Amino acid sequence: MAIRFYSVEQLGPKQSLTPEGYLLCLDVPASRTGQMIYGPDETPVKADGEEFVRINRTDEEVFRPDAMASLNGKSVTNDHPDEDVSPANWKELEKGVVMNPRRGKGSEDDLLFVDLLIKDPDTIQAVRDGKREVSAGYDAEYFQTGPGQGEQRNILFNHVALVEKGRCGPRCAIGDHASIPQPVEKHQMATPSKWLKKILDRAHDAKDEEEMKKIADEAAEEESKAKKEAEDKARDEAEKEAEEKAKDKARDAEEHGKRLTSLEEGHKEILGKLDELSAKVGDKARDEEEEERKKKEEEEKEAKDAEAVEGELAEEAPAGTADRARKARDSSFLEESFQDTVALAEIIAPGIAIPTFDRAAAPIKSLDQMCGFRRKALDLAYVQAETRNMIDEVLAGKEFDLKAMKCDRVRDLFRAVGAMKRKANNTPVPRGWARDTGEKVVPKTLADINKMNRERFAAK
Repeated sequence: MAIRFYSVEQLGPKQSLTPEGYLLCLDVPASRTGQMIYGPDETPVKADGEEFVRINRTDEEVFRPDAMASLNGKSVTNDHPDEDVSPANWKELEKGVVMNPRRGKGSEDDLLFVDLLIKDPDTIQAVRDGKREVSAGYDAEYFQTGPGQGEQRNILFNHVALVEKGRCGPRCAIGDHASIPQPVEKHQMATPSKWLKKILDRAHDAKDEEEMKKIADEAAEEESKAKKEAEDKARDEAEKEAEEKAKDKARDAEEHGKRLTSLEEGHKEILGKLDELSAKVGDKARDEEEEERKKKEEEEKEAKDAEAVEGELAEEAPAGTADRARKARDSSFLEESFQDTVALAEIIAPGIAIPTFDRAAAPIKSLDQMCGFRRKALDLAYVQAETRNMIDEVLAGKEFDLKAMKCDRVRDLFRAVGAMKRKANNTPVPRGWARDTGEKVVPKTLADINKMNRERFAAK
């Protein structure tokens, strides 16, 4: 289902202003499937000695028709209220409305998207100032599935809150960070056209100052538009007159040409045919040259792409098989790397859905599959405080932007975080302190971690 909105000012691909000045935010992820981390007392699920409770949301529950329908028309709030939005308090709490809930597609099929129409000026300003993450308020039933493990069912949404930090993380945020222009605070009265005077007088009699300003601005815009149309018309007429004069001169020249002798006419005809032949030869040569250039560029691109795939195959293949892996036409050399990737993914993001590996698939298809799977594991890990700190530590201050990372960088980050998480899981003492001396351990640099991973994977 597609809904069209009328906007007068486009602030970016995802945001625009309506004629009334409301802020329209499109394609906002309000919720997602997968695992969420809660404190031991935040849900009815028992922690059973665990530090956190892990609650799973399945596709069937998040995208249940009743659940999605419960979002449509609900309130947008600025931060979560202390109680559910209801007929008794909506006038105080509601800052906008939620519209058009739907499931994402492709790599975003785990997200529940909505459109937000924000009406409150302070909330619009908050979005402009960078408050972009959202969090859905809802009721749900909880079922214990294991020690510190649970599942949400029968989800019904109550509102969508604009928050500084949401449990869903950066994936559930208003897109398009283009800043919203400051509203005009001063209106200068412009002289209105005569045809608007009657409306302006009526607005004045009604003491509606804002309406007077609006009509005056519209009148000035109409007069500017009319002036431009008059200038365009005058320019078109001048160009048309010049064109007619040029045609008259051409006709005169044609009449003079007819008076030439037959010898002169024959001479011109021969010269014309020679020019035409020369032009055809030149055009053909240029076409052949352009075709050859495009063919060469395509060949160079194909060779470069093939070289990149071979390099990735050599990097992912087991030690000692790089040369054979470069020539492979199936994915058999990638099976070991795929299993290692699955093992690390389960450490980084427990409970992640595991894709199926196909040994007979083309190598490029399996490489893309592993790269996408690593991206998804890191994306899920960034929502959890512990693994988010590990990712930030490896990036050493650089922005966590998976979409901008190439697959080789994603692989290095994935392996580094996996190694750190495995070590943390196997170390009973507080992270960052030596087991025997009690002294603080200096964190490894990114270069140390990459070296450790290269030695580890080269040993296999």
